[in-house]
Amino acid sequence: MKEEVVELNVKDICDFPKHPFKINNDLNYEELKNSIIESGVLVPTIVRKKDDGKYEMLSGHRRRKNEDI
Repeated sequence: MKEEVVELNVKDICDFPKHPFKINNDLNYEELKNSIIESGVLVPTIVRKKDDGKYEMLSGHRRRKNEDI
């Protein structure tokens, strides 16, 4: 499988239904949010393309939650 970095519209990314972790608005989340505000996103999320042309998020759920920044 070919890996590449591309920019996607966040509306084309769905949550991974079996994602085992929950996103909490705790201190770590606030630190991440502040880091994104100050420096931008430094580590890209990981997605996979679905049959319908949209993408499923595998890694980066907390960063996606910050899409309103």
